[in-house]
Amino acid sequence: MSKIVYYSVGIIHISVCVPKEMKRVEITKDANAKYPTGISSKWKIHKGNFHNGNSNPCQCDQEEDRLHYLLSC
Repeated sequence: MSKIVYYSVGIIHISVCVPKEMKRVEITKDANAKYPTGISSKWKIHKGNFHNGNSNPCQCDQEEDRLHYLLSC
């Protein structure tokens, strides 16, 4: 499994699954490199929860050593 898994990529939100020890700056740097927004606003960790109410970040439901993050631009 690659270090960052992009499991949902939209116009204003991206959801990723990452190792628990990964730093937020690494996550946003990778997202901005792989999926440039095309606008002046860059990807950053979203301050709110996921649409289903889960906290951001939240525990991965498949791997106990990974977390899910929601990013927005």
